[in-house]
Amino acid sequence: MNPHAHQQHPQSQTQQQQQEQAAYYERVAPPARRNAHIPLPVPVPNLIKKSRGRRVPTPGPATGPTPGRDGEPRAFVCGVEGCGKGFVRGEHLKRHVRSIHTYEKPHTCPYEGCGKTFSRRDNLAQHSRVHLP
Repeated sequence: MNPHAHQQHPQSQTQQQQQEQAAYYERVAPPARRNAHIPLPVPVPNLIKKSRGRRVPTPGPATGPTPGRDGEPRAFVCGVEGCGKGFVRGEHLKRHVRSIHTYEKPHTCPYEGCGKTFSRRDNLAQHSRVHLP
């Protein structure tokens, strides 16, 4: 069962929203894509899904970025409208965007007849064990 089946997605977005989301994805996506022929996914606005990222208040003139538990500033902030979660590491932001906003799954199981896809390489590696004798 699809855990996101109960989510309602807007039927259309303005061209400006689509351009902003595409520009944001260009900034957080890996530099090279193996599947360049596949169109970039579009983030789903206002999708609610539990994640480990913490919301980061917009810094005002007197405040800076909100620090994490270890005191490090959360320098990588999700730019999807209505999200604002912050992360200490860039790869954590990329993981967040893929799993929460775009559902991009660029890692495909190479086992013939399987075709399962994963957003993270380590999840694919774990899955591949089911095909071992």
